Amino acid sequence: MRIESVHHTAYPDRMFVFSSQGARDLHAALLQLALTVDETKKRKSLWIYIPKMTIGRIQFEWRRFLRVVDQKIPALISLVALTNDGFWASSSGGAGDLEKEARRLLPTMARPASSAPQWTTISPKFFEVWKVLLGAWIMREGPLTALEVSRRSAASIPTVAVALRHLRRRGEIAETRNQPIELLGFPRATLREVLALSDSLRRPAHYYDASGRPPDPAGLLRHLRAAPPRGLAIGGVVAARHYDPDFDLNGLPRLDVVVEGKVPSDWVRNVDPAMRVVPPTVPSPVLVVHPVKSLRGIEPTKGTLRMADPVETLLDLYELRLTDQAEHMIAHLRSDKAPR
Repeated sequence: MRIESVHHTAYPDRMFVFSSQGARDLHAALLQLALTVDETKKRKSLWIYIPKMTIGRIQFEWRRFLRVVDQKIPALISLVALTNDGFWASSSGGAGDLEKEARRLLPTMARPASSAPQWTTISPKFFEVWKVLLGAWIMREGPLTALEVSRRSAASIPTVAVALRHLRRRGEIAETRNQPIELLGFPRATLREVLALSDSLRRPAHYYDASGRPPDPAGLLRHLRAAPPRGLAIGGVVAARHYDPDFDLNGLPRLDVVVEGKVPSDWVRNVDPAMRVVPPTVPSPVLVVHPVKSLRGIEPTKGTLRMADPVETLLDLYELRLTDQAEHMIAHLRSDKAPR
């Protein structure tokens, strides 16, 4: 899915976007805005004409976006949105004049243009291919053939080829053809996009304890160990401690779990009937569940739980803002001391 932004010399601090779709276009535009500001360190405002969304949904997506970007970014960005049901600006200053200007400018300036699109969002299929390549890089497996990437990601060869072209344009794999594939280094640019689009790519379900008891992720983990469901693996802090013996964090902020898509959804209720789903904007969930097509990672032995693979574990850590711990885990797994 592609969007195009329009830049006008009369408004150098604005990015104009027309969207014929909805939330995914908004996610892509906000991500482009954040990356531009991160590179230039200058204030920038997104002016978006997005008829198919409601003002309430735009406000919700804006709050979600601010949760995942670097803490320095929000002070440098703002949003002006025009939809079929109204107008909204993230800044309340001069709202009346701002609305008049938006209604005058957006329908004419933010038009889909005929030139080549400038931005492409990360699709779920690209995400699966990228995870395979990142996992191989972290574990120092060496280059993989396109056929092996296809097998591990459950993506077709044409889909893998499209993903590889995308990664070559980003400079994250070498400019080679018909050769084994390997990331050139840790793909931080794509990681930033993945984290910004995490809710749509990883589709997490957030749970809290409705019983009134204090949150107890460790207690929930004990319940899982007593009767582990099939098709489930533990990620996040628990898995990170498995992969990195020097993992530096006291306690367990939440329990992260990866489940195969075919696992019945009632397993959470069987483990703890008090668990209830909450919106992703609710802070400090006790349990976060990520569905995947198939499980990879450390096979369980008798009396133990399967550990999620290193990539899913790292994504959990970055989403928890445990950046230093994630970086240390990568360094450990890339070192000669890590088991192969």
